[in-house]
Amino acid sequence: MTSVELRDKRLMKSVFLRFFLPAMIAGASANLAGMIDGLIVGNMIGSDALSAVNFCRPAMQVYAFLSEILASGVVSCIAMAGSRGEKERVNRFFTSGVTTACMVATVLTLLQFLFSGPVCHLLVTDETIYPLALEYYRIFLFSTFFVLISEPIAATMRTDGFPIMSGIVLLLPHILNAVFDAVFVGVFDWGLRGAATATVLGYAIGFILAAYYMIARRSFKFDFKNFFRGISIIGLTGAPPAVNMGLIAIKLVIVNRLVEHYGGTVGAAVLSVIMVAWALQSLIVGGVKMTMMPMISYYYADGDYHGVRTVFEHALRVLVTGVLALVAFLEIFPRALPYLFGLRGEELLSEAEKGMRIFAPFLLLEALIMLIIVYYTSTTKRAKATFFSVLQGILAILPVIFPLAYYFGLTGIWVAFPVSSLIPLVVLAIQCRGSVDVLLDMEYEEFLQEITLKQGELAQALQSVKENICRSGFDGEVAQQAGIVLEAMTGFISDHNPKRRPHIDVTLRKKENGLLITFYDDGIANNPLKFRENHPEEEGGSAQYADLMSFSDKMEYSHVIGLNKTSIILKSL
Repeated sequence: MTSVELRDKRLMKSVFLRFFLPAMIAGASANLAGMIDGLIVGNMIGSDALSAVNFCRPAMQVYAFLSEILASGVVSCIAMAGSRGEKERVNRFFTSGVTTACMVATVLTLLQFLFSGPVCHLLVTDETIYPLALEYYRIFLFSTFFVLISEPIAATMRTDGFPIMSGIVLLLPHILNAVFDAVFVGVFDWGLRGAATATVLGYAIGFILAAYYMIARRSFKFDFKNFFRGISIIGLTGAPPAVNMGLIAIKLVIVNRLVEHYGGTVGAAVLSVIMVAWALQSLIVGGVKMTMMPMISYYYADGDYHGVRTVFEHALRVLVTGVLALVAFLEIFPRALPYLFGLRGEELLSEAEKGMRIFAPFLLLEALIMLIIVYYTSTTKRAKATFFSVLQGILAILPVIFPLAYYFGLTGIWVAFPVSSLIPLVVLAIQCRGSVDVLLDMEYEEFLQEITLKQGELAQALQSVKENICRSGFDGEVAQQAGIVLEAMTGFISDHNPKRRPHIDVTLRKKENGLLITFYDDGIANNPLKFRENHPEEEGGSAQYADLMSFSDKMEYSHVIGLNKTSIILKSL
């Protein structure tokens, strides 16, 4: 790709940072519930109770699987449609996603209530742990309803420009869960029933805030036209990354059985804290995943290779830094998490130390594969995304874990995780031949120029743009009009952001019907078209804004994922 001048990365990093924390909470919401309950019950009730909570984790993965399909699908579909200015499709995807979430949540909650005994027996067979797991699960299952509705709604909040509210919807239940756990378990001595009740109440209160957004704050509108087509597109889009989560549920059932057979209650307790380490990794992976997915979908739909690559590389840096820090902590202090979650005694701590150190590298290897799965999903390469989801989710571990467990017992089970995660990475390295460009593999549009407008450098940027437009075959009048457009839009954005100076990126492309100029900024949402309609006679810059329409062939505006996007086509040569 040729470009006279590349944008800097400040705008994309600003959007990434704004969305990362809420997305991190969203990505690990289901695991946080089990982690907080495990922390309380492990210390207040005992290691068997901790194991009971952990054996219910496959059920949590099923919730995560379904909510991931809806949340990821809705986010990507809305981001792509919004990038293209397709407002009606945005509303239809919103309608299909939220309505389907309500229906799935109701049906799944009812089915679990009717078949809680058989489901729990599928999860655990140990005679000591089974009754404890059933006691917890029979109440915990009601959280399904709130989780499956709240998480897709929280995902739409982020694309609708409410990332902080989205984070609160998903974080508040876990804060309340910890508080209620301390009261119900520590004060009232309700045991595992208290821990499960605390989880359900926390999610219920978070759901109230999600309902408030739906009633009073959303900008999306309900539109049931092509409802079932919307569901199918959302499902196809969100399925590839979700497949991995669904297969993890099966993987955990297999691992639980092997650990029960080869390690008994000691192995089950160690597995519980190893799953806590995995849940901590999911905080980072989930944050990166749910941040980069709408951003890459947005830039990909616009044919913007530089935008896609910048987001991907930044996501990779954040992911590797965060997960490496976690892996280093687990390798240096392998007994910290086991002790924090209530494991006591040299036998337990010694086995936990060995298991943690062997398991820790898996967290980084799996994180890298998840990043690739999310990238392929965001760029509509569903076959590749599904292939790596299935490979990482279960296929890679099956031929590894059984022989290792047979010959090396518990140690072999822990070794199977990092060893099996090398397989997808080797396949990926062969497939892309070590090239980032081959890995990203996208069609893109050639830009005449892409720039970042910086304070005090507008005059220099205008001169550069005009010269480049003339070199590209346009006449001087089009170049002059482009200069007016840049000056007017920069003034408009600055005027409507008096408290902060937003980042502004500009791209110029040669189209069949003229010159396309696109502005991206992270300022307050303001539509220049509506401003001109509502303030036609205002003094100051309004006359300059009016010039935008006088010589532009087409002008469009959208606000998605916290970005204002204004596209202007200047009349042809």
